[in-house]
Amino acid sequence: MSINYDLLPSHIRAGARRYIEDGVKPGGFLAAVICNDLQEAFAWADDINRECLREVVRFFYNEAPSDCWGSRNAMGEWMAMRKAKRKHGVTPADLSACNARLRATHRQAQAELTEHLGPDGEIG
Repeated sequence: MSINYDLLPSHIRAGARRYIEDGVKPGGFLAAVICNDLQEAFAWADDINRECLREVVRFFYNEAPSDCWGSRNAMGEWMAMRKAKRKHGVTPADLSACNARLRATHRQAQAELTEHLGPDGEIG
């Protein structure tokens, strides 16, 4: 997925990129926008950010991954996932998918073994 950071005002691009790509907690204004708390965003905004609020909201709606914004919970989970990716090279979603594949393989192996066992539990 290609994200066009050029759609953001220049003074916000670096913070948005660090947040989206690395899970680095953004400053107050950007965090409030990401959390979908527009009242808080206005409280944090200086004159420049008040003027560009629409552009920032539009960027997150149209460009950012949908699971990285929308609530405080979404922001916290995104930062934790990106931190895990940086630290371990995998995300919780990667681990979950791997576990699901392992469980499916285990069930298949059990079924195949059951087919080969006799009534006394010995391989026939």
